[in-house]
Amino acid sequence: TSAVFAISYFPTDDRVLVSQDGGGDELAHIYVRAADGTLKDLTPGDKHRAQFIGWSGDAKTFWIATNERNPQMFDLYAYDATTFARKLVFENSDYFVTAVSPDSKWLALTKENSSADSDVYLADLTKPAKQTPVLITPNDAVIAYGAYDFTPDSKQLVYSTDEFGEYNQAWTYDLASKEKKELIKADWDVMFVMYSPTGKYRVSGINEDASTKLTILDQTSGKPVAVTGVPTGDINNVRFNRDESKIAFTVASDTSPADVFVADLATGAATRLTKNLN
Repeated sequence: TSAVFAISYFPTDDRVLVSQDGGGDELAHIYVRAADGTLKDLTPGDKHRAQFIGWSGDAKTFWIATNERNPQMFDLYAYDATTFARKLVFENSDYFVTAVSPDSKWLALTKENSSADSDVYLADLTKPAKQTPVLITPNDAVIAYGAYDFTPDSKQLVYSTDEFGEYNQAWTYDLASKEKKELIKADWDVMFVMYSPTGKYRVSGINEDASTKLTILDQTSGKPVAVTGVPTGDINNVRFNRDESKIAFTVASDTSPADVFVADLATGAATRLTKNLN
C-alpha cells in the first residue's frame, strides 16, 4: 500500500503534482498527473526521497528537493513546468531548504544549532549551485529563528524569531537594504505567514491556547476578512483558488481528524466539505 498525497494543481492548467512512496517505504517521490490520468515520476530512483518546495511567481518553474546525491542532505532542483527538464540550483551541505522567492532568485535556508537555537541563511540562486549561504540572523545568544515565506514581490523574507520573549514573532528582512522590521506580534506563537499569489491577501495563524486563530488580511484595504463557520481547532494547509475569491484549509481538533473547509472571501462564510470521523 502506497501513501499518496495531493500537492498542487499546476497554476495555469489541470495537471496535478502528487507525492507517492513505494509501497510504504516512506521514500516519497514527486509525480505529475496528466489530464488523461497518467502519472510520470519526476524523481525516479529507488533509494532517495523528494520534497516539493514551491512554484515560481510566473508558474513556469517549480522546485523539488531530493537527497539522491547525499542521503543526509536535500539538494534543490528547478523544474521546467512544460518539459520537466531540471537543473541543480543549490548543492546542500548543512541546511534545511525552506522557501524560494517568487522571482526565483533567493533561497531561504535554516540551520539547527540545537533544539532551542537555529539560524536563517540566504543563498543566491543566480550563483553556482555549490556556494556558501549568507547568515542573516547573526547573534551570540540562544535564539530560534525560522523562515515562513517570501513576499509576493520578492522584496522581503518573512521569518520567525523568539528573541523578544517566550513566543515566536514574525519579522521581515528586506533583501535590498537588509533592514529588519516587526510584522506580527502576539501573546502566542505565530505558526505561519503566507500570501495569496498576487499578494492581495496575507494569511497568518496564531497558536492561541492550542487552537489556531486565522487572520486573512486584505492588504488593499488594510482590513481583515471575518471568517465565520469554522470550529475551534488546528488550521493548516491554507491555499487560494486561482482568482483569489476563495480560500481552502483544513481544521483538526482533539475530537476530530483534519477536515477540509472552503471560505468565500467576499462574505467570509466557510463551508465544511468533509467529515472524516470513521
